[in-house]
Amino acid sequence: MLLQERPDTRAQGQALAAFGLRLEAQEEPAAFMVWPCVMPGLALFADCMTQWQSGFGGPVGLRYEAVKAVLEIRDVPRKEWPALFDDLRIAEGAALAYIDEQRPVELTPTSPAAKPH
Repeated sequence: MLLQERPDTRAQGQALAAFGLRLEAQEEPAAFMVWPCVMPGLALFADCMTQWQSGFGGPVGLRYEAVKAVLEIRDVPRKEWPALFDDLRIAEGAALAYIDEQRPVELTPTSPAAKPH
């Protein structure tokens, strides 16, 4: 699966140094626990991370035909697909909500935020 605990920063630093670049210190990501019952869906989501369908405003959702291909490639028993798909949709929704929160707010003359108080 694509999930890993921590990147090899030493190897990254050496690769960057070959191009005259250096790796800046990064903040350690917050640790969190994933319930074992959620791991299969989260692993499927990670396997599908390059399969986003994009519109003019950015990602709009995963390409579900690609999700089916991943399930088949991973030899996941078909009876497990509905539950995994439900978990995937939850992760997809959370990712889209996060992506939407990161977008800059554009003020237009008709938006409530643009009206003078």
